[in-house]
Amino acid sequence: MRWLPFLLISAMAATAQARGYRIDQVPGGYRFECYMCHVRATWNLTSFGRDVLNHLLHEEDYPDPEALPENLYIGEEGNVDWAIVALLDSDGDGYTNGEELGDPMGLFVQHDPQPDFPFTRPDRPEDFPCGSGAVEGPEECDGDAFAGATCGDFDLPGGHLACTAECRIDPSGCTPCGDGVLDPGEACDGAPPADLTCADLDPAWIGPLGCTDDCQLDDSR
Repeated sequence: MRWLPFLLISAMAATAQARGYRIDQVPGGYRFECYMCHVRATWNLTSFGRDVLNHLLHEEDYPDPEALPENLYIGEEGNVDWAIVALLDSDGDGYTNGEELGDPMGLFVQHDPQPDFPFTRPDRPEDFPCGSGAVEGPEECDGDAFAGATCGDFDLPGGHLACTAECRIDPSGCTPCGDGVLDPGEACDGAPPADLTCADLDPAWIGPLGCTDDCQLDDSR
């Protein structure tokens, strides 16, 4: 019986060991290596690693092994079922694993070229693909894309929205346009400045300036 704890620990360690061939079975595998699935210091499974472990394919799961590519390696302890794992959100950050690794549809297969994509870690909720320029997942904005949101949504019709590094809308640049006071971010309020004309903007322009509903100069006249 004195060997039982040692045997249990050995068995657990063997279970937690990485399977190097699986690195090539997920996009971004060679960038993050084994550490998407395993915690570096303890070698315990990450949230992504647990999802991988819960969705493995074995030889009997392939309907027609004869039709598989010759270079597809079928590990004795199971291959990553990426088509399923890609659709999961292992770290709960609002982005699927596929969205974080540049393959949202889960089409990547072993030996495919790696996606040209700024990968983010599917096992870390603080690391997500904000910055693509398109509003995706839980993002409120991304770069200059605001999914139709305006300062007016914050009852501040003047000024401009900004987007934070975390893809959250920052309305601090919005102003209470219409109160007759020239606030920061406003070029005018109600009427253009009395000493400003179209010719001040471009010598070739004539006609009066106007003021838009969002307190920006209107030179269309």
